[in-house]
Amino acid sequence: MPPTWNAKPKCSLHSILDRPESGTKSRSLSFCSVISPAFHDSRGRGIIASKNMKAYLDNAVVSAIGKGDVSASELTILKELLDFFEAKKLELVTSSVTATEIAQYRGLAKADIEHVYARLEKVPFIEDHEVLGFHSYWDRFGGESYPLVQDDPASSALRKMKLGRTDAHHLMLAIRARCERFITYDNGILSRSLQIENAFSIKAMRPSELLAELNASFVHP
Repeated sequence: MPPTWNAKPKCSLHSILDRPESGTKSRSLSFCSVISPAFHDSRGRGIIASKNMKAYLDNAVVSAIGKGDVSASELTILKELLDFFEAKKLELVTSSVTATEIAQYRGLAKADIEHVYARLEKVPFIEDHEVLGFHSYWDRFGGESYPLVQDDPASSALRKMKLGRTDAHHLMLAIRARCERFITYDNGILSRSLQIENAFSIKAMRPSELLAELNASFVHP
């Protein structure tokens, strides 16, 4: 049985993750069933969504949901995004790269962060490099042997934009999984959003920007 947002342990963000008790109605978002949501890229080109938008959450956002260590207004934004997710109007995904980062965290909220991670869909994992073989040279005086490594083209291009290896790996996996949005608080990624979008047709943005897009794309009564 898949975990729910309000399963143990209960964290500081329980007001976001908790569902109401049985017999009460949950808060729902209203959508016009006859209008498809329309999203736009940085050049104003319309993208009609025939399916739900897929947004990749990096470790910073997953951790913020688990720890609740952001402002009250940001918690409200995260709650509304989770409302879209629970209403099956938005795909929220992450990857095992996030799990690797969570494993390195030693704070008290680790179990809460792991719970949030478990609730999200995971995109397929792909290494950011490939070992093509080994070069070996030996003679009577000694020698050497080392792997011949080829970086994934997307990861390589992202690292040329001065992104760190882990950030580039997150983005590479989101690109390979055909995510439309990459959600982060990382200013190093956000400052290169246009450059990344021009190269890969994925848009890096803050949670607040994603929520604004979703609210503008669905018709409310």
